[in-house]
Amino acid sequence: MRNVFATFCVLLNATPSDVCQQRITPEPCFCSGRLKETSVRVFYYLRLFEFEPFAPVQERLDARRSIVFAGMSMWITWPTPALSDLKMWSGFAAWSGYEMTLTRMHNALFPKARAVHVVTSHSLCGWARECTGDNYPFRTWANTSEWLSACTQGLVLRSEVTDRTLATACCTRGVRCESNIQDLNRRMKAWADPLLKRTAPIDAYSFTKDQCWANEVGDNIHFRRLLVDELALYVERVWPGSTEGFRARTPR
Repeated sequence: MRNVFATFCVLLNATPSDVCQQRITPEPCFCSGRLKETSVRVFYYLRLFEFEPFAPVQERLDARRSIVFAGMSMWITWPTPALSDLKMWSGFAAWSGYEMTLTRMHNALFPKARAVHVVTSHSLCGWARECTGDNYPFRTWANTSEWLSACTQGLVLRSEVTDRTLATACCTRGVRCESNIQDLNRRMKAWADPLLKRTAPIDAYSFTKDQCWANEVGDNIHFRRLLVDELALYVERVWPGSTEGFRARTPR
């Protein structure tokens, strides 16, 4: 999402605010510009392991004009990136109660915005696809038994799950790999309900599936060579036909 935001700023010939350089932003960062004849201000708010708190976003929304794009998938799987203690699963609550998390987010933001669109996770490439073996989360441990034990122990010690068998099952389903990302995306799609004014997710997974050529060397997740096209998915949802000329104006 951060890369898509930065690409949008380039499209608007704008420079993101300084706060965008921080990994976890205390307040939304933004850039402003024009998309054809429309003045646009784009906000980006990053919470690595959860959607909440919502207040920093709510206070900047306009019910007549604001469009929210929300994505949260890989950061809530296990192991949590950027943590020194890999046994900790900081996104467990958001993962286990994914549908409730999405509902709280939607209920908090939808009344204050014109629309709220959720976005599925990307597909994975190379070793990042594997649920065992060479996938990078497991290189800290000698085998599958060891990483399952470490994850299970982390959940039990933090009282996230008291039953060890259930904790192990959660770890198996929640580890970051291709099949589990697919499952998380299915949960998001099942959550979407037109009767509750929840629009169908923007399908970034299908968009990136089998497009591993678009990743830079050593990157199996971000598909940077497709950023302009991915941004078009977002913008076309709101302003159909407005993405003509994206590639001419935005660096590849």
